[in-house]
Amino acid sequence: MVLGVSVTAPPSPATTAPASTPTAPAPGSDEQAVASAEHSTPARAEVALDTAQLRSSEPASAAPASPATAGPVDRGDADGTIAIGDNASPAAAPQGDLLDLAPLFDDLDRLAESAAASEAAPAGVAEAAQPGPAPTTVTTPPLPNHLAMAASALDAISLDWQALLPDWRVEFLEGRSGYLGSTWPAKQLIEVYVRDAQSPEDVAHILAHEIGHAIDVTLNNTEDRARWRATRGIAADTEWFVCCGRNDFFSPAGDFAESFAVWQVGAGNYRGRVADPPDAAQLAVMSELVLS
Repeated sequence: MVLGVSVTAPPSPATTAPASTPTAPAPGSDEQAVASAEHSTPARAEVALDTAQLRSSEPASAAPASPATAGPVDRGDADGTIAIGDNASPAAAPQGDLLDLAPLFDDLDRLAESAAASEAAPAGVAEAAQPGPAPTTVTTPPLPNHLAMAASALDAISLDWQALLPDWRVEFLEGRSGYLGSTWPAKQLIEVYVRDAQSPEDVAHILAHEIGHAIDVTLNNTEDRARWRATRGIAADTEWFVCCGRNDFFSPAGDFAESFAVWQVGAGNYRGRVADPPDAAQLAVMSELVLS
């Protein structure tokens, strides 16, 4: 709060010199100019106070208070005006009133004490942190369904198939009519076509089926395939791969891939048409063919 008070102080009895008697103008001077100058000088006192009345009206115990010295908040002007606050405007006191300056100097003392207390505050006290700008919230759009399924499907495969097929890669794509997955030996590429209605377990089964195909075309030889036919009760002369657009689930190659999927993720989504889901003894043969 800025406090503005203006008081015209009477001349001090100790320092006020008696008014001098006007002297006649020197010979050759301009009397009109001297008279004009005397009447144009503004009066410096805004309140005329009788010195004796001022002394008799002051309380006996009131001692002259020293103005506070807190920098620019206390300024004594040449015309006797005390201005408190940098922007304070002097205000004339009512004519003939005697002003009690004790409350004013009390206010000055309090301002000085407040300023001194602020200067005496311990160094290193951090100011209250100003609130910064509100954090910007970035919303990440959800992954498409086929990509959201990819991580869980890959995690479901316990075999380190990448160590066996270091040059192969897998791609998860949107659903494709008539197909659930494809294996491309020449490209060393597996594609999984994910439909919106599929469960994560089913997508994992399709992935495992296609990895079974990749292991078959990369690692199995003629003897390995003959052993698998015998293990699953499939005629020895049955063509390993399907042809002419037939369903993969009706071939020995498809049965090997479906049995590999059962070995990795379980028989819950088994689709083989050559034989029933493999039992534990048949899965032990699968393990030997893949890992030996």
